[in-house]
Amino acid sequence: MKKVLILIIVMFLVLLGGCTLTDNTDIDMSTVLEPEPIEVSSFDIVDYKIWLEGSSPKEVMGREINLGPNVTSEQALEHAEDIIKEVFGVDTVSAHKPFMVYYDEHNKLWMVTGKFVDEINTTPDGKTIIEVTLGGRPHVVINQLSGEVIAVWHDE
Repeated sequence: MKKVLILIIVMFLVLLGGCTLTDNTDIDMSTVLEPEPIEVSSFDIVDYKIWLEGSSPKEVMGREINLGPNVTSEQALEHAEDIIKEVFGVDTVSAHKPFMVYYDEHNKLWMVTGKFVDEINTTPDGKTIIEVTLGGRPHVVINQLSGEVIAVWHDE
């Protein structure tokens, strides 16, 4: 009797294993495999000269950082987020997402900056007010060709 019961269970499991569940939904693999491209705007490092003094990673973090040659916009964004987290903390990263990527074509520099922080408040009568703070945001400048991190700062 035990052998028959075991045989029935094994046959049931074999039949169940051969079945597949499908919902006949086509999946567009391009959206699964390809990340969204990073939007890159242009900037001129000359406009930021005042912030560069005293903002080298050696001065800010106590060490130099080099990401290796030929840094892409994706790599600049990823590493800049890590640097901002290390220097200014996880809360700063969360508060300033999504980060924006800029490129200085003449000097071959990437600059990654956080967005300005929006504060959402509710008034006593239930109305929602969105306040854009005029405070600063984090910045990281990276040399695209050499991978050297040039500057890290938070303007206020």
